[in-house]
Amino acid sequence: MLTLLFVLFFGLLIFAFPLYVVILLSSVITFVIFYPNLPMGMVCQQMVDGFRIFTLLAVPLFIFSGKIMGSGQISDKLVCFVQAMLGHIPGGLAHTTVGSCAVFGAISGSTAATVAAIGGAIYPKLLKAGYRDTFSLGLIVNASNLAALIPPSILMILYGVQVKCSIGEMFIAGIVPGIMIAIMMMIYCYYWAVKNNVPVEQRAGWKERWAAAKDAKWALGLPIIIIGGMFGGVFSPSETAAVAALYSIIVECVIYNL
Repeated sequence: MLTLLFVLFFGLLIFAFPLYVVILLSSVITFVIFYPNLPMGMVCQQMVDGFRIFTLLAVPLFIFSGKIMGSGQISDKLVCFVQAMLGHIPGGLAHTTVGSCAVFGAISGSTAATVAAIGGAIYPKLLKAGYRDTFSLGLIVNASNLAALIPPSILMILYGVQVKCSIGEMFIAGIVPGIMIAIMMMIYCYYWAVKNNVPVEQRAGWKERWAAAKDAKWALGLPIIIIGGMFGGVFSPSETAAVAALYSIIVECVIYNL
């Protein structure tokens, strides 16, 4: 049974079928062959019941809010703020990448959204500043994975739903490891920049830092609302995702377009 399932799964992938079609067809065909007397109505009912979990609403809402922020100005303003604070340190732009991915991950919860939003904005800057393309791409991809650990994480939501454990406690458990990994990434970025003589950017003055912070205040308010509201017991994970989506729409469409 497992052999047939894997053959169908990878065979359909090789022929470039969409992933949802691959999962559906390989599973249904295997069930029909090995369990011909199994009522298909029951199979369909079980498939639909798998989606009738209220907590899973957080997943598309976080992806939606991440798409809005990546397509709008929030991600750019976050990058400019972190760069103003850390840009003068050796490897400052690499530190900016790690810090921006960590902050954006704390907003969207999606690694894919973080790669698209932060990577698209900072990759050309890394190349222009003298970083190798292999280092830049590896840094963006790995730093974006912080979104899988720093709450609110979509992967944690999916895992918590499957094993029926507290998603809030999982979020709390991911804070310290996420911060530690981000710090270790920055330490390596410092070492790599010094070793390869990457030019150091000019230190931003306090007026420039204040201007960057003032410009990004609405973007920085989102992780405070998400993390504070969720850990303060104000929002559930699904409600937090809805608040994040609504807040990002208001900031992008109303505040930043005025």
